[in-house]
Amino acid sequence: MIAALESRHPRGQALMVLPGSLSTLGPLSNDPVVPIFPSVHCEFAVSDLEMERVLTAYLLPFAIMLLLHGALPDALGPRRTVIVGIAAYAIATRIAVRPRRVRA
Repeated sequence: MIAALESRHPRGQALMVLPGSLSTLGPLSNDPVVPIFPSVHCEFAVSDLEMERVLTAYLLPFAIMLLLHGALPDALGPRRTVIVGIAAYAIATRIAVRPRRVRA
């Protein structure tokens, strides 16, 4: 099947790898954050409630996208959905890594 796909479309194999690669973004984003929570809790002297809010704000976009995940590609097309999703991920990552104070 892959050989037939590649013979008709040279980019066929790359298109098969793309969904698998995109599905790794969530776990790769989440795994480095959760283990450092105890260090953040001690270093910045934040309450348990504030740490829960950080985790909620971090995981809420993943939960929302699980609900919209099937409908958006049907409505907008898969290519546009992937491009907009990756752009939104890049922008959110850039915002998240800006240095800020935890408390005002």
